[in-house]
Formats: sequence, structure tokens, C-alpha cells
Amino acid sequence: PSSPSLFSSSPPPPLLLSFLFFSLLSFSSSPLLSFFSPFSFLSFSSFPLFSPSAFPHPPLLLPPAAPPPPRFPPPPLPLSPSPLSSSMGTSTNTSSVVVVMVSVFVLLGGGVLGSSGSSADFILIKGGKVYAPEPLGFLDLLIGGKEILRFLPPKAAESIESNPYLNVKVYNVKGQIICPGFVDIHSHVTGGGGELGPASRTPEANISELIDGGVTTVVGLLGTDSVSRSLTNLLTKLNALEEDGITTYMWSGGYRVPVPTLSGSVTSELLVIDKVIGFGEVAISDHRSSNPSFDALAQLVGDTRVGGMLSGKAGKTYFHVGKSTKALSLLWEIISETQVPISQILPTHVSDRGAILMKDAIAWLKAGGNIDLTADENAKSNSTLELLQEIYRNDLGLVDRVSVSSDSYGSLPVFSSDNKRIIGYGYGKPSCLLDDFKRIVHDLHWPIETALPLFTKNPSDYLQFERKGTLSEGNDADVLILDPDSLNINFVFAQGKLMKNSTWTFQPMFPPHCPSSP
Repeated sequence: PSSPSLFSSSPPPPLLLSFLFFSLLSFSSSPLLSFFSPFSFLSFSSFPLFSPSAFPHPPLLLPPAAPPPPRFPPPPLPLSPSPLSSSMGTSTNTSSVVVVMVSVFVLLGGGVLGSSGSSADFILIKGGKVYAPEPLGFLDLLIGGKEILRFLPPKAAESIESNPYLNVKVYNVKGQIICPGFVDIHSHVTGGGGELGPASRTPEANISELIDGGVTTVVGLLGTDSVSRSLTNLLTKLNALEEDGITTYMWSGGYRVPVPTLSGSVTSELLVIDKVIGFGEVAISDHRSSNPSFDALAQLVGDTRVGGMLSGKAGKTYFHVGKSTKALSLLWEIISETQVPISQILPTHVSDRGAILMKDAIAWLKAGGNIDLTADENAKSNSTLELLQEIYRNDLGLVDRVSVSSDSYGSLPVFSSDNKRIIGYGYGKPSCLLDDFKRIVHDLHWPIETALPLFTKNPSDYLQFERKGTLSEGNDADVLILDPDSLNINFVFAQGKLMKNSTWTFQPMFPPHCPSSP
């Protein structure tokens, strides 16, 4: 008699293909194929369906069970262009790409990818020159979900693009620059200001402006006003921006000491609030500060560091530095009189508050610290570019510990020499980051791979944003596509989601509307 049928009815073709594929992978003698097989840890004999006792008739003739896999599988292929070189041979390259595609296909059940409707399961960015931020040459970038999956050579990308079972959205960006999204560690996303009274409070952040400026990760904070601008409001605004598509973090506290908190203490703030990565911006050497004592600041820095250790976060303290000739004197005292490492303290605004502070900032760098510069407000401002050029000329290695942030949506008051009157007023825009990046490349003639880390890798590394600031396998797919000549932004992807192209930028639920004048 004939053996009983394994299926009561014929399976759909995609399922059958999946069955054949995983069968092929499971019994393959190729280590590479076996590694990528999603079912390599199983053998057919482990299924009751294929057990001899399941059949009243002679059992099917099946191959012997495969030996169990090693406890620790071999490491994934490297991300650098080397595995894609001719030294590995064409057949190995082709096989690896095909196996990846087939394995993904099987894992998703066969046919799922091809029937997902209008939304793509994968994004393939083709033909661009990759700066990760180090230059990797011309490679194609494969994105799945929120992550970067792989860099691919053109032939492998064509195989994926032509596969009928893969739902891939392709962006041809021939000759354009592919680089990480900007990481802005200083943005007053709930607005700031108020130094000229309630009417001078600056507006909240607009996600469309952030995206147009290339910002895909932002750290929000309070400033002068931590009364009408609250930490609760700040956290809520950051959650809203994240819902819209970008990644957000938070400096707790504000200008004044003792610092305000949401949880009741500095240390617990980092433990119980996921977004909090440290405290700041605490004002020193500024007539708007609370003139904190050495003991108060030392305790704040120490408690913040302990909170970071307990929570697995950076635990940094971020200092707003004003124009006082005291400059960084309080910070120097903390690292000389306590055991707190200099790396736990980050001074900002050090490029636009006079020559004394600039000199002190360079000394801070040479002592092993990090500094944060505020991007120049417009083309007439050059203080940040001048300090960067000074650092670059003296010691290129120091640039790795420099970041540039926007101070966006914070007020930009200009005080008289005696600090009695405000003689100018405005607020920061996120676009200043992109503007400074362009000027550093075009005017200072820095290589792109040297300028990019100021806005991407350096702030991410310092604040321990492990999946940000660089383009590599497993990192978040925060990607900018730039014109190679003008460095204008043509595309922005945030966590794998298209947020901007050359004619459109993502808009929030309630976009700002400015009616025309009567």
C-alpha cells in the first residue's frame, strides 16, 4: 500500500518552496549554508511527523540526523569591503548573498515578503559613496526594519533587487554621499528663553526642521527657565518626537543648583527614567547661573557618575559656560580635588564666549577631557570654525574628543558689556549643524571623514549611544544622502523610515501654520 500523505491537501507554493529550501540548508555539507540555515539546530528525527512510530507502513527513507551545531556559532562575516573582494572568489560571494536571502525568506514563512502591500520589507540604497564616517568607497546599503543589515557590492544588490520573493524599495543615489544622521546633544525641544519676559519665550522644536537639518538623534534639555519649562514637559515632548520617528534622549536638571529632578534624586533619575543620560546644562561662569559652590557641584558630578554606573549609562554632567573670566576654573577644581575622571564632565559653548575660555578649552582637551562647541549661528559667525581650525592645526588627535551641537530653540540673547541690557535677541535653528558641516568641508578644506565625526560619531561615543553615529551592521538605520558637491541633504532615513526626500519632509500631526499678513 502507498504511504499516507504528509499533507491533507496540496500546500501553497510559497510554503512548499520554504520546505524545500530549509531541507536543502539543513542537509547541506557546506558550513556556510549550515550556519545560515534557520533550522540547522533541528533534525528531521526530532519531529514526530517523521518518526518511524508515526507510520503503520514502512518509514520514509530519510537521511540520518545532522549532528548538533556548535554551542557558539561562527562569527558573522566582517562588514568591511574585504569579504566582498575578489580574493574570496565569485562563487563564495554569490552563495553568501543567496543564502542570506533564502534564510530570510524561510524565516518569514515564504510568500510573506511578497504580499506585504505597499510598504517595503527592505530598503536598498544603491550607488552611493559610503562614509561610515570613515570612507568605505562605493557600496550599496541594505536596510531591514530599523537596522542596517549589510553593505553589498553591486552584483549582490542586483540579485536582491531582482528576487521576486523580496519586497524591496530601491533608492538609486548614484555618486551621492551616504553617511550617518547627525546626533545633536543640545536642543531645547520645549523652547527656551524668556530673558525679555513671557513674550520672548522661544517656540518648541518642530520635527520637520530637525529632519531638514539632518538630525536623527536629539538630546533635549532645559536652560535658563526651568520653572515654566518643566522636566515633565521635556520628557513628554521627547516622547512625541520619538513617536514621529527620530531617537531622543534627555539631560535632566537645568541651569540652577540644586538641580530639579523628576524622581527626587540625582542618582535615581538615571536609574528610573530611561531617556535620562546625565545632568545639564548646569550654568557656571555666567551671570544667569545660581553661582553654585564647589561642594554642590562636586556632589552633583559624583552622584551623576554613580547613577550612570548603576544604570549602565554615560552618567555625564554637562556644563553651560558663560563669558566670565573664571572660565572652567570650577571644573578644574573638581577634577583636582576629587577622584572623578575628567571624562565625566563636558563643558559646552566654549567656542563663542571669548579668547580666555577658548584657551582654557584647549587645555581641557589636552588634559584628556571632551568639549562641546555650539555651531555658528550664521555665515557671519566664525568662532566655532576658528577654534576647530586651531585644534586641527595643533593636534589632529584632539578632534576625536570634540563635538558640535546646535543649541536649537534656545534663546540667543546678546547682552551689553555690563550685562545690564539685552541688545539683541533670537533663537537657534537645527540647520546650523548642517551649515557648519558644509563650511568645515568647503571653507576649512577638511576631509569629509574628518568633519563628519564632530556631528555623528564623537557625540555618540562620548554619551555611549552604541547604535548611533556610525554606519555598521546592526546599528540603527539613521542615514543621510548628501549631494557630493553642495552637501545638501537629498534623503533622510531615521531608524529605517524615510523622513525626507528632495521634495518632501515628514510633517508632525499639527504642522506649524503661519497665516499670511492681512
